[in-house]
Amino acid sequence: MTAEEKRQYPLRGFVINSYEDFPNEENLEMKDLQLLDIDFSKYTLLVQYKRIPGIIKSHHYCWMFDNGMERYEFQASFNIVRFDADNDPNEDLFTYYRAAIIVNKIMPDKEVVFTTSY
Repeated sequence: MTAEEKRQYPLRGFVINSYEDFPNEENLEMKDLQLLDIDFSKYTLLVQYKRIPGIIKSHHYCWMFDNGMERYEFQASFNIVRFDADNDPNEDLFTYYRAAIIVNKIMPDKEVVFTTSY
């Protein structure tokens, strides 16, 4: 893929509090999530898209409220296999992933931070 083609894949998180909040963007596949019978009066759907260099071997997700910062955090950590660009013809290999979680209702005035580490 060219750098321009890679940029066409959104790299961000979405806080969805109603069916109207679902984004309508190219390269975002959320039809399966839209078919879920989510009661948005009680719950919020969080969805994160990220491009991870290399291949993901394992992952860990964490959902929490940071009392010190007074914000919600959806954290994703990955154990990956990275490729050496000088020695591997597959240097452009990456994993485009989507993580989603349904949580108790988050009010619109609350901050939600999406973080990733690998």
